Amino acid sequence: MPGGDFPAPLEASGLGKTYLQRTWTGRRNRTEALHGLDLTIRSGEVYGLVGHNGSGKSTTLKLALGLIFPTRGTIRVNGHPAGDARSRVNLGFLPENPSLVPHLPARQLLAGAAEVRGLPRKRARDEADRLLESLGLEGVAGKPIQQYSKGMAQRAALGFALAGGPDFLILDEPMTGLDPLWRHRVTELLRAFRQEGGTVLFSSHILSDVERIADRVGIFSHGHLVREARPTDLLAEHLEGFQVRFRGEAAPSGWQAVPEGTGLWRTELASGELWPALEALREAGMELLEVQPRGAGLEGTFIEAADTDSGRNG
Repeated sequence: MPGGDFPAPLEASGLGKTYLQRTWTGRRNRTEALHGLDLTIRSGEVYGLVGHNGSGKSTTLKLALGLIFPTRGTIRVNGHPAGDARSRVNLGFLPENPSLVPHLPARQLLAGAAEVRGLPRKRARDEADRLLESLGLEGVAGKPIQQYSKGMAQRAALGFALAGGPDFLILDEPMTGLDPLWRHRVTELLRAFRQEGGTVLFSSHILSDVERIADRVGIFSHGHLVREARPTDLLAEHLEGFQVRFRGEAAPSGWQAVPEGTGLWRTELASGELWPALEALREAGMELLEVQPRGAGLEGTFIEAADTDSGRNG
């Protein structure tokens, strides 16, 4: 995994992309998909891109992978110009709509990907089996992918991106098709990847997943990076209070607590009431179950930023 004086996994400066499309009348239309993007992804972080459809997220990822080329500005991946073969060394990619070879079994697909990244055949097979187990696919590893459900195929595609031990993952909508259980497990998998020194750049429309996974968030709107921050900072900006769940025979006297079952209670607290309330619960012998902040968080900041940028571009 990267460290020390290695170059940043991704550096973009003044990056812009204009698409030219010819209509049936022969007229050429220009679409400004990205405007002067300055972005640096730090080694060992998880960075999430959020924004409405057409905001520039997927264009940014495609530029990083060298699938398309910038109209202006520069973008470097692993210290090399995006699109250079050297930029793709130790890079794993999950597209928004994965297109896996349908007749191949997942074990063969993942082992092949690990071999392409330089693992000897025996180690590649062992790596494939490890990934299949962590992704809950060991029971169908020998079946062709065309027999998989949407969620299973998405997990296989994520395994393909992880095969061979890349240092840098670029993931476009990685949670697509996953049920809540597997969204949670994939979140834990990506956290483990980061803890081992890996770097992740991903886009998602599922803002709650971004809040759980990302160290930093970039909010895109109409081709502009309009805000960049840590999810915790965004949550603090919109904090409205806390929801507390606890267990006990009865709620403390004077509390406006709602029963949720036998001995289970829920109450809403303002920000300044949290610590005194927790102390009161402890003194009353209650069992604290959960403290959940209330507020718009990333969603509120995203809506504000998008509205502001819409006004500027309207």
